[in-house]
Amino acid sequence: MVNCRKVQKLYFEGDSQRTISISTGHSKNTVSDVVHHVKKLGIESLNDTMTNPWLEAFQLSSETSYLQMIFLSLYPFFSRVQNRE
Repeated sequence: MVNCRKVQKLYFEGDSQRTISISTGHSKNTVSDVVHHVKKLGIESLNDTMTNPWLEAFQLSSETSYLQMIFLSLYPFFSRVQNRE
């Protein structure tokens, strides 16, 4: 299973894809795919609601639908509301 969160964390810290590949044990192609989806989705940082399962649902899909993009933008808001109850 791909550790998308760790790949993204290292990517946002400025590590090269080759370094990320070595650090995580994932192939360079896998790291490249995750980084490509990060850029495509416009994710610029991670927050606590972005868990591995949550990230994988978007990162590893071959195409991100319009509804997924809406969910991506609204999920942190609804997560905060749910945690208040």
